[in-house]
Amino acid sequence: MFSSLRLRILLAALTAITLALIINGIASYLTVKQHNAQQITRNLDAVVRGNSSALSEWIASRSTMLSGMDEAIASDDPRAALRQLTTSGNFMATYIGVAASGETIFFNGWEPPADFDPRERPWYQAAVEARDTIVTAPYIDAQSGDLVVTFARPFYRNDQLQAVVGADVNIRDMVAIVQEISPTPSSFGFLATGDGTLIAHPDSELAL
Repeated sequence: MFSSLRLRILLAALTAITLALIINGIASYLTVKQHNAQQITRNLDAVVRGNSSALSEWIASRSTMLSGMDEAIASDDPRAALRQLTTSGNFMATYIGVAASGETIFFNGWEPPADFDPRERPWYQAAVEARDTIVTAPYIDAQSGDLVVTFARPFYRNDQLQAVVGADVNIRDMVAIVQEISPTPSSFGFLATGDGTLIAHPDSELAL
């Protein structure tokens, strides 16, 4: 009888210990899993914030350069200022669309076709509508085949539109930044517009 009772007590104790170990193991696993998930989330947030900041600074610096073209608009020959803008911002091309005449002045003196009217171009109209510097959605440059965006800023005198300055820039540096994002060996970064169009992706064939 005592032997049977001791056996029952022993079995009950072993069962309780086993259950406690199982519960403790599950609790430890869930805790470690939660901590790992939180750490991964923090790391990813830091990667996103850091690269978003770099891209924002890239855009902001070029937008600021356009804002300094006020005096060039009033100049009889703004090409020197356009050339300086091209160099400082590493732009492919810079130009001024004159509001009154529809003339377009390019930094290198290139003459557009006679029927070219900047006032009909999307970059010009978007800048006038925003009354501030705008950046177009990326598009493929016909000559280089690279992804390009256009910065455009309107300039006013006595609240009258005088001209819109435009500047085209290759975004290969921006794409390179995104393609180098790899928080873990099996992950990658990509950049998309607000409507979901891919701009930068490890598979370049998916661009746009």
